[in-house]
Amino acid sequence: MAPSPSTESAPATTGSGPVAGSTADLVRVATGWYLLNRLVGTIALFLSVNLAGARFGWRHLLTTGDGRFYLGISRYGYFDLPTSTAAGDRVYSSIGFFPLLPGLIRAFDAVLPGDALVAATVVCTLAGWAACVAVTLLARDVYDDRTARRAAALIACFPGAFIFSFLYTEGLLVAAVAASLILLRRKLWLWAGVAGAVATLARPSGVAIVAAGAAVAVVEIRRSRTWSALWAPALAATGMASFLAYLWWRTGEATAWFDNQRDFWNQRNNLGGYLIKWLEIPFHDGFEPTDHRIYAFILLALVPILIGFYRRPPGLAITVYVSVSLLITLSSSLGPRPRFLLAAFPLLLPFAHRWRGEKHNALVAVGFGLVALSVVYYAAGAPLGVEHFNFEGPVP
Repeated sequence: MAPSPSTESAPATTGSGPVAGSTADLVRVATGWYLLNRLVGTIALFLSVNLAGARFGWRHLLTTGDGRFYLGISRYGYFDLPTSTAAGDRVYSSIGFFPLLPGLIRAFDAVLPGDALVAATVVCTLAGWAACVAVTLLARDVYDDRTARRAAALIACFPGAFIFSFLYTEGLLVAAVAASLILLRRKLWLWAGVAGAVATLARPSGVAIVAAGAAVAVVEIRRSRTWSALWAPALAATGMASFLAYLWWRTGEATAWFDNQRDFWNQRNNLGGYLIKWLEIPFHDGFEPTDHRIYAFILLALVPILIGFYRRPPGLAITVYVSVSLLITLSSSLGPRPRFLLAAFPLLLPFAHRWRGEKHNALVAVGFGLVALSVVYYAAGAPLGVEHFNFEGPVP
């Protein structure tokens, strides 16, 4: 039986001691499934090059969307600082993107041959692998070895995992959050906070791990006066807090990042409002953007997944993290995109535990098919760049 949502537990055990299978074995299993994810993604990217090859090549497809911003920041820093549409002529600004990925790209670029794109590809490839490994180890920590092996397959074939084929931060986020959740379960508060800080420095949605750490700290303090548990949420918050403080220093505006999200990216949060909007789309007549129709189907598919998760939630920290992560995603004007839902990866754990045999195999096969379709759609069918942004450095 899964742990009670009101407690955290030690790693799962059997009657003869720790669950069978060494950590090295599970790392190899996770690596194998991740390599399959990358193979599927690479083949899909090859198809995308053929579909969009008249206009775009490999380099452009790899840096689709946000990837071009991360590369630009790694080269030039946050040079484009206007925070509202009245402050400058640009339609977009780079300060909406958190600094961990561009910082790592810059560090790797200093020691690797080739250009920043090579460094970015190495960083994101390693981050995706770390994410798959960390989720696998988290599944073992919550359940057992067999569940961990199935979880390795499910995280690799989750439709949102298509983003491992591009230069995005989801791999860093998932790896850091999974590590922090493991450390929270083991009551290693300082290290849980450090891993959480990595998550909040990678993506704004990483703030959900702060809420998870805070919930665990409250329980620990009430139960045993373990005040040291506060280190976990306090340290986890420093990642995002340090970036927001940096932007405040650079721009003179304490809410610079939030203003940027609102004015440049037209991003809003409305609890319930956007959720209703996406669900109403199948009943609309006339034209609707393809993305919006996809969001409606994603929300419908989420219903049985959420029921399965909340019927037997796997521990307090994981339950709070998933709940806050979903709240952030489902209340956003950007919609429930598959890569955003990848942040709520613990939703997969109960299914890895309970779905076995042919049911599990069918789920994996369908998942990898959706990964391939998502790569092709995103690279060849979605908007491939932001024309109004100067990616070549500061304007003289």
